[in-house]
Amino acid sequence: MIAGLGVVVALVLVWKLACQHGSNDARTASKPRPAASAAAPGTRAARAPATPAALSGRVTRRDGGAPIAGAVIAIASKPEGSRTGAPDAPSTVVVADASGAWSAPAIAPGSYHVTASAVGFLPASTPALAVAAGERKDRVDLALASGGTTVSGTVTDIGGGAIAGARVTMRPSGTRSTSGMTEEVVALSGDDGSYRLTLPAGDCAAAVTHDDYTRGSKWFRVTATPLVVDFVLAPGATIRGQVVASDGTPVAGAEVTSRAERRGFDGYGRAVADADGKFTLKGIGSGALALTASARGYASKNPTKLTVGVGEQVDDVKVLVDHGFSISGTILDATTRKGIAGAHVAAYAIPNGGAGSAEPTGADGAFEITGLGRGNYFLSVTSEGVMPEFGKHAEVRDQDVTGIVIEMTAGVRLSGRIEPPVATSLRLEPELDKMSRGKASTAKVYGVSGDSDPATGTFVLEQVPPGEFSLIATHADGRTGKLAVTVADRDRSDLVVTLEPRASIAGKVVDAGGAAVPGVQVAASPDAPGLPRSAARIALSQARDAVVTGADGAFQIVGLEAGKLELAVRDAQGVLAPAHGDKLAEVELTRGQALTGLVLTVEPRDGTITGRVLGADGKPAADAWVTATYQGSGTDAMEARLARALGTGLPALTSADGRFALDHLHRGSYQLVVDGPRGTSRAEATAKVGDDVTITLATLGALSGRVTAGGTPVRDYDLDCRIAGPRRFSLPGSGDAFNQHVTADDGTYSAEHIVSGSYTCTIASDRGTANDTIAISSGPVQHDFALVAYASVTGTVVDATTGQPRAGITVLNMLATGAQSISAMMSGNGPKTDASGRFELTGQPLGDGRLMMLDGNTPVMPQPASATRFTLTAGQRLDLGTIKVADMSRSLSGRTSTSTLTPR
Repeated sequence: MIAGLGVVVALVLVWKLACQHGSNDARTASKPRPAASAAAPGTRAARAPATPAALSGRVTRRDGGAPIAGAVIAIASKPEGSRTGAPDAPSTVVVADASGAWSAPAIAPGSYHVTASAVGFLPASTPALAVAAGERKDRVDLALASGGTTVSGTVTDIGGGAIAGARVTMRPSGTRSTSGMTEEVVALSGDDGSYRLTLPAGDCAAAVTHDDYTRGSKWFRVTATPLVVDFVLAPGATIRGQVVASDGTPVAGAEVTSRAERRGFDGYGRAVADADGKFTLKGIGSGALALTASARGYASKNPTKLTVGVGEQVDDVKVLVDHGFSISGTILDATTRKGIAGAHVAAYAIPNGGAGSAEPTGADGAFEITGLGRGNYFLSVTSEGVMPEFGKHAEVRDQDVTGIVIEMTAGVRLSGRIEPPVATSLRLEPELDKMSRGKASTAKVYGVSGDSDPATGTFVLEQVPPGEFSLIATHADGRTGKLAVTVADRDRSDLVVTLEPRASIAGKVVDAGGAAVPGVQVAASPDAPGLPRSAARIALSQARDAVVTGADGAFQIVGLEAGKLELAVRDAQGVLAPAHGDKLAEVELTRGQALTGLVLTVEPRDGTITGRVLGADGKPAADAWVTATYQGSGTDAMEARLARALGTGLPALTSADGRFALDHLHRGSYQLVVDGPRGTSRAEATAKVGDDVTITLATLGALSGRVTAGGTPVRDYDLDCRIAGPRRFSLPGSGDAFNQHVTADDGTYSAEHIVSGSYTCTIASDRGTANDTIAISSGPVQHDFALVAYASVTGTVVDATTGQPRAGITVLNMLATGAQSISAMMSGNGPKTDASGRFELTGQPLGDGRLMMLDGNTPVMPQPASATRFTLTAGQRLDLGTIKVADMSRSLSGRTSTSTLTPR
């Protein structure tokens, strides 16, 4: 089952990245549909902002009850932050006084975990706390037990200076943590940049943030030995400006968001404008940025574009907003038909990634998400005590969408015991063959988890959806139990999960010189023959049971199924290349086998790339920033693109003579990106460790023009440009794609800060489409588009074995609507085959296409794969004929891998 889910994991990861990096403007690759449930826009009574809540309590010693002065309390929001599709909102952090007392007087209503930590004590957390508007919870007390291991270090900038007031956040890494740390632990660096905290044993993921610097992160393993973990941060840019409406009026309280146009998460920033519409964004990464803003009744139609250098301050930026829209409705209990209070409703724009969320619902269950641009929004709802709801859609065009009703149910309660009675973690997973028939509530079930009582082995799982699942219990030592469970509409209390030994792999990671490699993740996943290598490596890099190597490079992965497994090693920059050009490690395990002595040899991180940067005038370019992104073998394009989107290493600044040096590199290939001062020039080059390169900056390009249909201007349309070549996912932020929604009476558009190259550009509009290839180099390029009629695709889907029609199969053009396909996979929406297996996709853009077909939430595989590839011309009605498909479980069964790795 997991092998099949690897595809889902990989695709959902890509969709998530697109959400995190995409513009807030709507972008469609197919002809828009009419809006549903819409009402005329107008002035409505603004819902008063929710009254802040308050939390307070004391932190004491578990042994004796004495107060713990200076304890750090982190109040972490359990749902996602106020604007979804972005890095997690930081926790509220307060410090206990001499009596151990603490108070947080202004907390937004919501659901929270509160964690207290102090040097010399193990951290402790509360269960989820539901906090209503205006509520004051005064007895949020936590008692800490002595123990743990000290983790300390310093936070400095790339020049070696101490960074005071940095927030160092530690979270457990992986799902088999034995530490007991379930929530985040926070420390603040002192005036000398030092921090110190105490953690239980286990794998940790650390993140460091500061308003004036870009984010830093590391993995590490805590053992009984005190550990030193240092962090180096790059200076972040500061952007000050004002949000104004189209008539020049300042917009108070607008939420401003920045996103990088070319790379990484460092471009993300969020700020709320004051009463004069003024805002400040801090800690922003360098390069080209897109700024958008939203408020009640306002939203950005087009992003405000600007470029910033490393650590630069940019002032007087104007972010323009126009009329924005809202989605409103009611969240109801499906049984009582009463409103559900405290529900969190979020809207994700499909496919562009713009997002918004409502304040928690009041007693009547009413919600309103304001400040939305045009787009097709996918709604999600979470609330305590009921199952989450996904799949409701609302299309915003020229009116507010009102009257949305989403019903929520409590689901089923499962209870039972573990044999033998021990502490385990439990989760539900859908069976792949049941998923392929659309019988599993996949999205809902992945949030269902719990723990068994260590003394009695009893457990309770709640909010379980109907379907056919595997109930999986795992112990920290790897013993695992698996029970098939059919969930109908009644609670069950008769479940017994018996633990059995599972296989394990123990070994160490070393570099080519034999030196231990600490602080990297090792993952093992069932081999998935037939899947693209890039998909397998993405899935491996995100594996739920990844472990972190210790100071000696040692690792142990427990709880593994018998069979052939593929291993991968990754650090913060991506999957590490095996030494000597070897393949990824592969092993074959028997049931319960404990494989030891496995040595994974990766290329060392002792490499250096040096070089010189020249300006467009051929003279040395001082103060240019050079950033290297690891490309591994250099043969996997998808992996390289993903690594670039996920982030890069610390930059190096060129000297007065244009020289730079990048060190501590893996041996292998790197993509070098050079940003000139203020980000107005840029260059890219590929280099290997040991190279000395010369890179010449080029002024970034610009594209402008006019879009017409029948000779008249097109006022409203979407522009989507990607580097020309085989059509595939182009991740926003990766430097090879740009897009925008355009509203202009004369049909004109403009785009700046474009990397040189040949682009395939698509226009989507109610009046037609266009698909042109445009060469963009340094300087401005003019190109006009003339729209033509959309194309359509039809065909008939049958079972590859029986030849019978396959009804209810969702069919999408993956290369035209990649993010929409992911949404359909998650929600079950999209065009479907009829009883005869027939489908029709209308409003299709011109050029290459490839179908993706889903049965419920799971892809079905065409045989042969080429049967679903096509090229469309203007107005064409293409019939693909009969397409034979097989369920993924059948497609993957019986395939084997031939290569293994012998332990040594």
